[in-house]
Amino acid sequence: AIVVLGGNTAANRQNWFEEEVDRDSAHRRIDTAEALYVAGKAPLIIVSGGANEGTVSEARGMEASLQGQGVPAEAIIREDKSKTTRENALFTKRKMQEQGIESVLVVTSALHMPRAMGVFRGLDIEAYAAQNPPQIQIPQNEPNFNLYLPNMRALAASRSIIKEYLGYWVYQFRGWI
Repeated sequence: AIVVLGGNTAANRQNWFEEEVDRDSAHRRIDTAEALYVAGKAPLIIVSGGANEGTVSEARGMEASLQGQGVPAEAIIREDKSKTTRENALFTKRKMQEQGIESVLVVTSALHMPRAMGVFRGLDIEAYAAQNPPQIQIPQNEPNFNLYLPNMRALAASRSIIKEYLGYWVYQFRGWI
């Protein structure tokens, strides 16, 4: 199966699957999962992610997006209770056992992939990385001094990188990786 991890619903942050969010950057995980499904890499897609705020889980939003791209409802399994990467893996493992699934392709951001794979493999899940395009990219224009000056885009990228490093270390310290 293909497992798509949610990853952008958090306190005071907009649900990434809502229409007013930029589709080119917000739906990369869904697009990657849909492409893998269409290519025949797996017959099922597990969407994993709860709702930190509100009533619509990330899994429900991802499910709706996948169906909108033509993936049939019977090919989608929803795991909508998890709120952390560890819970993504724990609750996905239960869904896998219920469905007799032996291995998964894990779809998440390149930045999140080391922690996600560590957790899945730490739970003895046969998991393979299927990362989507990077969420942090260097502009493709000619290098100039402005790229080295502080700006909001760089600050946001730094926040994401620091969060993942800290998350990885915390998970490692707790023995989850």
